[in-house]
Amino acid sequence: SSRRRHTRSSLVSWARRCVQETGIKDPHFEQFGHTRGYDHPWILEGKKDVQCSAYSPITGIEMEIRTKEPSVVIYTGNYLDGKLKGKSGCDYVQHYGFCMETQSVENSMNMTGFPSCILHPGETYNQKTSFSFILKQLTQT
Repeated sequence: SSRRRHTRSSLVSWARRCVQETGIKDPHFEQFGHTRGYDHPWILEGKKDVQCSAYSPITGIEMEIRTKEPSVVIYTGNYLDGKLKGKSGCDYVQHYGFCMETQSVENSMNMTGFPSCILHPGETYNQKTSFSFILKQLTQT
């Protein structure tokens, strides 16, 4: 839709840390019936140093993203079916992928308050996104 929706109290609110699979497995979130998982844009607000991050408590790896782009799409390997093989022959099954794609706000040409995503002949597009990976110490359980 071409409307901006506030998501603070929904399954797609990532304003605070949350567990990815909590939302994916919730049968009440209608959008996951269409997308089979996360495939949604989030608008990045403010001028923070780190715009968004993801952390795995299993590996201890945190990914931080710094960008000037106004949004990030989070995608969770919704259509992986086990046919692709990963490291050590691991089957890539549904939700074994996780991607954070920085980009313009989808449909921004039809919305007010967002930079245009249209590039006209002769114009130059220049954008920078950086990814940092940090290995954090795992807690013993």
